[in-house]
Amino acid sequence: MDEQTSIEDYLRYLVLNGREPSARTYGALLRGFEGWLLQRERDITNYLTTDVETYKRQLGIRNANTANTFLAAMRGYQRWRTGSLPLTSAMIMPETQRVNQLQLVTRERKQPVYGKKTATAAEVHDLLLKMARDRLDPVVYSGVVLHFYFGARAVELAHNLAFAQIDWDDRSMLIQTAKTKAWRYLSWHDSITPFLQTWYDEVPFPRPDYWLTARIKNYAVSGLRVTTKFGRRTFETEQRLLGVPQDLIDAILGHTNGRIGDVYMDWTALQSDIRDVMETRHYMLVNGILS
Repeated sequence: MDEQTSIEDYLRYLVLNGREPSARTYGALLRGFEGWLLQRERDITNYLTTDVETYKRQLGIRNANTANTFLAAMRGYQRWRTGSLPLTSAMIMPETQRVNQLQLVTRERKQPVYGKKTATAAEVHDLLLKMARDRLDPVVYSGVVLHFYFGARAVELAHNLAFAQIDWDDRSMLIQTAKTKAWRYLSWHDSITPFLQTWYDEVPFPRPDYWLTARIKNYAVSGLRVTTKFGRRTFETEQRLLGVPQDLIDAILGHTNGRIGDVYMDWTALQSDIRDVMETRHYMLVNGILS
């Protein structure tokens, strides 16, 4: 294997570019695929597109999400590998063909799952009340409040917040979105300030993205374990129920749907609407959870 384009080099590249969670997930999947290839007397440098298809299908039998993450890992690795080649390399053409071939590999279809995935406003209230009665560590408790309030991804509050441009007096910030690296605007109600200050000040950054979930693993709502993603889904669902437009919810959550620019030509208007949601129409405020 070319030392300069090994899986480990690719994973180091991801870490250096702030994608440590992806490096951990992709690393496990790519190493598994490499071991599978070695059993067939091939390796990661001379695999066939049919190998990727076969391995993906085998993963998909157990979990479509895992299979699709593997496909994303392979596409990312192959793009990086091809981009790392010297312009004079005879391998540029065949490696570019591999990039194109991987784009044609279809994702595994997810079977629809019907059931509860979010908490109601009342359940969030009861959960926070139970945590308070349990005398949960103030930093952990603050983290839970912030995840239900902002609906942010775990890595954004565990890592990206350290580099956010925060205006404490204005109660607003610019924070980098995990997936796109774009900066997005957020604001908060003054009742959130103590929780944000505690979370920001008391634990050194950056933290692993699983830091909070690992500390609340014993809590559940209606049989569902409480996680940071649970808070994100709850925010989106509850704000929809309050009639907040999906485009505005997407802007707050940092979803990459490309529609925000079609709706908001004036970014000051977007900021104003975000403030209205976060400081007036937020489900935790409307339902008295933060009172």
